[in-house]
Amino acid sequence: MSDRLPKMDLKALDLCQFCYVLVKFRPDDASSRLPRALLPHHPTLDLLVLSSETCCLCSTIASLGKNKKADDDIYEEHLIKATTSDTQTDTASQTRKPHSVSIIVVSSRLMASGAWWTFVEVEFMSNSVPLLLEGRSLTIVTCLEVAASEQKMRTSPSGICEKTKTIRSWLDNCRSSSYSIADSGHQNCRPIPFAPLRLIDVGSSAGTTVKLVQPPPTMPAEYTALSHCWGRKPPIQTNKENLSGFSHEIPLEVLPKTFSDAIQMTLDLGIRHIWIDSLCIVQDDEQEWQDEAARMDSIYRGSQLCIAAVQSDESSGGLFPDINLVHNNGLLDGEMLFRTPSTDADGPQIQVRVYVGDVRHHSTMSYSPLSSRGWTLQEQLLPHRIAWCMQPEVHWGCEAGYQTEGSLQFTPAEMLDSLAPWRTLVVGTQAETVTKTWHQIVENYSARRFTFPRDRVVAIAGITRHIGAAANKILGQSILGLWEKSISRSLAWLRDSEEPDPDFLALAVSSSLPSWSWLACPGKVAYDEWRWDDKRKMAGSVVDDHVRLVDWDVFWDGRLHTSAVISGYLKVEGPVCEIPIASATGDRKFVSRGKFQVFGENRNYDGLKSSPWRCSGCFDRENDSANLTPRTYLCLLLRSRTVKTKMERLKGEWRFDEIFLILEPVGMPEEGKYRRLGLAKMWGETPSFDRSQTKSLVLV
Repeated sequence: MSDRLPKMDLKALDLCQFCYVLVKFRPDDASSRLPRALLPHHPTLDLLVLSSETCCLCSTIASLGKNKKADDDIYEEHLIKATTSDTQTDTASQTRKPHSVSIIVVSSRLMASGAWWTFVEVEFMSNSVPLLLEGRSLTIVTCLEVAASEQKMRTSPSGICEKTKTIRSWLDNCRSSSYSIADSGHQNCRPIPFAPLRLIDVGSSAGTTVKLVQPPPTMPAEYTALSHCWGRKPPIQTNKENLSGFSHEIPLEVLPKTFSDAIQMTLDLGIRHIWIDSLCIVQDDEQEWQDEAARMDSIYRGSQLCIAAVQSDESSGGLFPDINLVHNNGLLDGEMLFRTPSTDADGPQIQVRVYVGDVRHHSTMSYSPLSSRGWTLQEQLLPHRIAWCMQPEVHWGCEAGYQTEGSLQFTPAEMLDSLAPWRTLVVGTQAETVTKTWHQIVENYSARRFTFPRDRVVAIAGITRHIGAAANKILGQSILGLWEKSISRSLAWLRDSEEPDPDFLALAVSSSLPSWSWLACPGKVAYDEWRWDDKRKMAGSVVDDHVRLVDWDVFWDGRLHTSAVISGYLKVEGPVCEIPIASATGDRKFVSRGKFQVFGENRNYDGLKSSPWRCSGCFDRENDSANLTPRTYLCLLLRSRTVKTKMERLKGEWRFDEIFLILEPVGMPEEGKYRRLGLAKMWGETPSFDRSQTKSLVLV
């Protein structure tokens, strides 16, 4: 008996003239690779809100402007303005320039099933400045009601049995194609044979004993690997006391739902073993934990399939936690599925499904429980195959492409997840691509949380090892999250969070992590904050790196990369400058990307023109920022940019931008040791750093 729910009945809805154009958009060459296309639409947010009263798609687009608390005021302001007469509107709001709206088609393609997918970005602008709202995108899927994909699109959510059958069909196709079809892309999906220290034997049929086994190292067994959140209450664990008992039998009644679901799925997939971290590693054996943590990348790359429990925030949630989808026709909040007339009055109607955000990113959304945890990043990046278990649709990813239960299919070139490009890293890849990919990984990873904050250094080691192996000639050796051959860019990270993880903040203060590593920063970090790596914005600019790495070392308490860091240093040489720095007058409490007064300047913001300050940046610790008092700091120039904008070309003038570290001395003066305090960028008509005035420093 199928566990699929009854098919939903679709409503027929009319759209505004602009949204009709949007859902029927077709590129001329039927290719997903097209220039960003700006489509005509309601030009302002207040007009968009007004149209929302009769057009459901306008309502969804307008709602993208209120997905954060700070944006609710913007949305409500335009809702009031759109429904209030001019005579009722106060003078201030009449003179305020309305927020503009732009609808941009990023990519679009016709699939073999007859359905089209289109990815749309929505840009809200205020006085020509983009409003940085998260989730400003939609995925629109359309097809005629007679198309092959129509049944998949309109079927209600399935249960675990139906989803497992879908996953097995994907897995069987991937495994068979990896050997039989040379040009399918699946040949890269073959796992690298590996034998973990322990596996869980799920048996050959339902009702058989589940137990821990130790496979021979010379005969690697096929296995799945579970990626899951431990949660506030740690899941069942193997320890020295119960190891012997679990080697004979793990009682099914003691297993949390996520574990039992994964074991049953593994059995239904025809695979004999599964690897689950808390059970396959003796958790109170420190040496074994360090040894297995160092092999974690090989464990996931050796698995036949990684089973990812995307939406469960703890082990009791199951692979497909209960989400109230039945009363919403199987859709998540904000999603829509409806019918609308086609261009031909006598032809079949068009079926439209709208996803909030890029559907390819749903499996790795930062707000999903799984993607909020630090260990799971390598579990998302390293496996050759992964089943993203979630409601309402299960997703599949492998080296050959990406698929959804709703019949969407994407090639590797169309997998635009910010972390997907790392898979294509090979020897000889361009340095720009490798560096940008690493920076994206760091930004994603640094925002994640840990049950044990000390694991932050350990859980990135596997990814670092694989990036380094693929691009050693470009990056050189890894140095606690930095790379020796791109040291200027590696050091140019910026704290990007106002409220650090309190647990990690305590660890960072008490640990010996060197100040120059982003791993020591208690919170999310960002690279390329000022968009210097954006080639479109950098046209006509010249960028130079100025720091030379002379020597470095990192000292560990035990095993490299999995034990505690005792200390570390970088000996560098580069241009330096003594810069008086103070908080910008009248600015709010100094936080990320705040403003500085430099060299004794006293510039003030009058609220009417653009920011008058010519230095922006951030201290690595919030307390350093809050307690900032005017003083002179030694600063080390990392990178510089010579800019000639259109306006500056007309004037025949150049602008000089400089990114630098803010330092303070530590120890005895003759030692030349400095601690990193923060990062800033300064601009002006002439350089502030004299390139000929270099100094040798030891950063600790």
